[in-house]
Amino acid sequence: MENRPLNRLNDFFFKNLMGSDKRSDLTLRFLNLILDRTKENEFKHIKFLNPNYNPLTNDGKLAILDIRASIDDETFVDLEIQVSRQNYMAERSMFYLSRMYSEQMLRGEQYDELKPVIGINLLDFSLFKDETDWHNKASFSLEKSHKIITDCITLHFLELPKLKISDIKKSKAIRSMGRLFCRKMQSGRNGGFNYD
Repeated sequence: MENRPLNRLNDFFFKNLMGSDKRSDLTLRFLNLILDRTKENEFKHIKFLNPNYNPLTNDGKLAILDIRASIDDETFVDLEIQVSRQNYMAERSMFYLSRMYSEQMLRGEQYDELKPVIGINLLDFSLFKDETDWHNKASFSLEKSHKIITDCITLHFLELPKLKISDIKKSKAIRSMGRLFCRKMQSGRNGGFNYD
């Protein structure tokens, strides 16, 4: 039987790797790295939540997230992986995050009690053709000054085809995470990795 390389971008593999209580330390390391958290403000605890959102109306759309979690009881996160090209990825992510944000409110609560929601999308295609960076972040800001007005919803898009070996070599942490998903690296013998 031929040994084929493991596709780390497979939905099932991704959910079991990053959405498991057994490997929550790995998920926290990944989140802290992507969100640029340092020892002083790093996330320390994660609780995986039901990834399914029922439709709001009888003819509404069911939302099934890849990984939905609460971090340190102060932030919600949605981790998505997408292999096939979807030009509407930003809209889809906003739909998911809007549900996560709006369903927090209970009667009598104040708006300042709402917790931020973060969407992290690992994409095996280039979504933003005019952007050269592999990691792009979107948030609510004023058009002219670019001043961030709220951190209530933040989107991260990790376009894996744009990830260069030189980017990965800059940081041991990025290198170890990049190994998990980047197609430019393939599993070698003895658990090592070969660069294309």
